Amino acid sequence: MPSFFIIFAVVAVIGVVVSMLRFRAISAAWMVAATELGFDEVPRGRVVTSPRMGGVVDSMAVSVDVYRTGGNNSQTYTRYTVHYPPLGIGLQMRRQTGLTTFAKFFGAQDHEIGDKAFDDAFAIKAKDPASLGVFFTPARREALLRLLAVYSSLEVDDAELRYLSKGLQRDPIVIVSTVRRLAASAAAFTGTRRAPGIDEVVAARAEGNSADAAEQLTAVVRPHPDDIDTRIMEVETLYGAGRAEEAEAVLRDLDRIAPADPEVQGWHDIVERETPEVSAGEGTDTDPVAVSEALFAENRLSFETTSLFEDQFAGRRVQWSGTVRRSAISESDRDFDATIAKALIHVATIENDLYGNAEVDAVVAFEPRLVNQIRRGERVTFTGRLFKVDGLVRNLFVADAGLV
Repeated sequence: MPSFFIIFAVVAVIGVVVSMLRFRAISAAWMVAATELGFDEVPRGRVVTSPRMGGVVDSMAVSVDVYRTGGNNSQTYTRYTVHYPPLGIGLQMRRQTGLTTFAKFFGAQDHEIGDKAFDDAFAIKAKDPASLGVFFTPARREALLRLLAVYSSLEVDDAELRYLSKGLQRDPIVIVSTVRRLAASAAAFTGTRRAPGIDEVVAARAEGNSADAAEQLTAVVRPHPDDIDTRIMEVETLYGAGRAEEAEAVLRDLDRIAPADPEVQGWHDIVERETPEVSAGEGTDTDPVAVSEALFAENRLSFETTSLFEDQFAGRRVQWSGTVRRSAISESDRDFDATIAKALIHVATIENDLYGNAEVDAVVAFEPRLVNQIRRGERVTFTGRLFKVDGLVRNLFVADAGLV
């Protein structure tokens, strides 16, 4: 019997020592993060059981603490909260889930703003619904959709933005990167710090003018070199415009600010790898829905969509049908490096894990003489070669096109 108690005591002591070492490591990691972020509230005292820190980042008040659910299946989360002055519209936003859809069926409030991707991504409540359409500019919608794709448990209210990360985060680099990304996004969302001209950039990308968007961003980001959201958008558009070296230079800047950000890391992999050999493959693809589902149906970040496109679809010949949204002569077009009849053609509507129904457009380069045969609202069948993709706005670029 005495031997049993000795063994029990030894095991208990070892357990206490291991716990103390683990708690010290957590405390040290959080202190490193707090120091890097310049927080005035740093982990002290009972940090081993309930770490908490806070301060100001990008003019936003930020706190990081531990949140635990109750019950038998208790879960621990690292909670990031960004506080800002009340917007004054009583806003509550959550990701659309099966539960929110079910609740809406029974009359739960869910305001829509007329942007299907955004409305399908978020369940929105507000005391002043009439203000939502004005408040949610294209730039604000883009910033929130991008953030939701990275941080799926995102919640946005009238005076704060929250994100729960499963587990107690022990890596100070991850904490620092997450805090800076959320603070930058909150500053952009609230309008506290948003580079002018972003709405025009977002509109240019949606209309299939990604190279023009890249050129516009060069001027937009110059006064705001630490605006993480805008700089990531800059990487996307520069890479899509064939300016990979410039995109890599931007990523080096982002490494200084948010090295562990998932999009920063992902775009590094894309920009630094050897460009896959483009192959036309065999035959002609006649199903834009299948291609769109392969690229856009899952909740992929834009760099993941770009990687998949370059590996499996770039150079593929297509013969697709769709409805013309707009068309015009584009002289010395920067996306196709030619004078063309440029058309935006809706080719598919698919189910997306994040956005619900997602619209997919083809940005098509025809010979200028065909412009009068590509009229808005008409359905056309065209052939061509898949050229590039804009994963954020779900545009597929088709070069060397002709009408069937």
